Amino acid sequence: MGFFKIFDLDHGNDPGAANGANRYIPITILDANAIRRESAQTGDAIGQIVEEKSQQITAVLTQEVDGDLHDTLAYAIREILRNAVEHSHSDCVRFCAQLYPRMDRVEVVILDKGRGILPSFAMNPFVDPSTDREAINISLMPGVSGTAFKGSKINTRTDDWKNSGYGLYMTNRICRMGGDFFIGSNSAGVLLEDGKKIDYRFHHQGTLLRLTIKPSRVANLKSRLLEFSEQGKASATRLRGTVLHPSTASHMLTVDYQDS
Repeated sequence: MGFFKIFDLDHGNDPGAANGANRYIPITILDANAIRRESAQTGDAIGQIVEEKSQQITAVLTQEVDGDLHDTLAYAIREILRNAVEHSHSDCVRFCAQLYPRMDRVEVVILDKGRGILPSFAMNPFVDPSTDREAINISLMPGVSGTAFKGSKINTRTDDWKNSGYGLYMTNRICRMGGDFFIGSNSAGVLLEDGKKIDYRFHHQGTLLRLTIKPSRVANLKSRLLEFSEQGKASATRLRGTVLHPSTASHMLTVDYQDS
C-alpha cells in the first residue's frame, strides 16, 4: 500500500507502486503542481482537470460508470481534490480509498501537506478566524472561502468552475446521509455525523479529509444536491460577505459534465 514509505520509513512499496485491487485504491500521490501548470497552459479549470481523476477512482471502487453510488463518489472526490489543489499550496495530494460491500461502507481519505485552512482565509476581509478550529468551522459554512467573497475578483467570474465556497458544505452534507465526514487541519479536527459534531485535537501540517458514505443510503443525488444548494443559499444570506449563488460545478454531477 505504500503505508510505511509515506511516513519516510524504508520498508515496503513506494506510494502508488502497489497494484491495488477490485474496489480498492492504494495510497496514491497526485502531482498538484502539474495540475496547476496544466490549468495555466490550457486554460482548463482545475475542477475540469481533476474530474477525470475522480471518475477513474470511482470506477475502481464501484466497478460502474454511472448510477447513484458512482455519481455520489465522483462528485465528492472531485470537490475535495479540487479544493486541495486550488487552496492548499501543497506540491502534491495523497489519497486512498476502499469499498466494503458487506459493511455497506465506502471510505475515501485525501491529505495534503500544505498551509492548512486557517492561512487560506487571510485574503477574506469578512472572516477573521484566530484558531484552526474556528477556520474549519468557517470553511464548512456555505458561500465562505478564502478567495470567494463579496467584492472579490473570482466572484465576478461567470464560468461553471469558479470557486464559490460551497464545495466542502455540499460534500459534508452528502456524507452525513448515513455516513460521516472528518476534516482536520494543523491542530484541530472535526467529525460530523447526522445530528452530531465531535471536536478532536489534531497534529498534521496541512489538511486531511475522510469521507464515509453508506451506499444503501445513496439515492437521487441530483435532487439532493439542489436541495442542499437551496438550503445553503438560505443560510448564506444570514452570513456577512458570503457568495449567495453556488457555482454550477457545486451541483454538477459527472453526467452533467459529460453532457455539457
